[in-house]
Amino acid sequence: MAGASRPSRPNFEAPAHEVALDIIALAATLLFAHGQTTERTVVTAERLRGALGVPARVLPDWDKLTVELEGTSLSKIVATKPLGMDMNRVLAITAIVDRLCDGALRADEARPALLSAGNLPPVSTLRFTSFAAIGAAALGVIFGALDITSLMLIAASAALGALVRRWVSGLSRNPFIQPLCAAFIAGIVAAVSAISLHQPIATALVAFCPCMVLVPGPHLLNGAIDLARTRIGLGIARLTYAGIIVLMICFGLLSGLTRRRRSNPGRGAVRARAVRG
Repeated sequence: MAGASRPSRPNFEAPAHEVALDIIALAATLLFAHGQTTERTVVTAERLRGALGVPARVLPDWDKLTVELEGTSLSKIVATKPLGMDMNRVLAITAIVDRLCDGALRADEARPALLSAGNLPPVSTLRFTSFAAIGAAALGVIFGALDITSLMLIAASAALGALVRRWVSGLSRNPFIQPLCAAFIAGIVAAVSAISLHQPIATALVAFCPCMVLVPGPHLLNGAIDLARTRIGLGIARLTYAGIIVLMICFGLLSGLTRRRRSNPGRGAVRARAVRG
């Protein structure tokens, strides 16, 4: 009929709400778990919301992310925790989101691409170890360790700690064991080197500089940002997690330092006898 309205054709190019919800939840979860700030995670989800044409919003919490579609009963809760820190994966995921928002990537291709980016291998052990040693030695220079012996001890301690951290990561998923073991090694190296250095300041730097590269700066910063943006619960949880890591570093360092003293209980008495003689 001439005057009859023509039925509208369904838009098969637009993804279903369930698919869009899954894409947004996956991207937000990967970003959140690998060290992206909470605010940037939410902003990325909002960009995907506009690109996919769904009224989704992300509600972050310490142990989960909730993604729900406003005005519908559709929602998805993903169990995750912001324990990791891998900016290579964050950059890869962000690049995929950019391609999807720009129309260079189809929605049905987004999920495998995001999973691939989230499973990128970590940096090589050689690179990880080298940068840990260089960073610790650089901190030693900043704090006044200018003799080559101290710098070599600092670098060697940090490198050994990095190797142990990489080895422990393959044995346990507990995030506190790695800094504990690395700090313990730093304490032992500092205690042993105290015999040859004969300089309290140099010995202290040999102990502290390898431990300073273990301090979870990104987690502390992300927690402070969450508090500043009134995400109080999440901010407190992040800072508590970072504080426990710092506590493990201190405990490992002190354990390494005191272990050397306990293994030589008579050294002070022998030295006193020598002085008296």
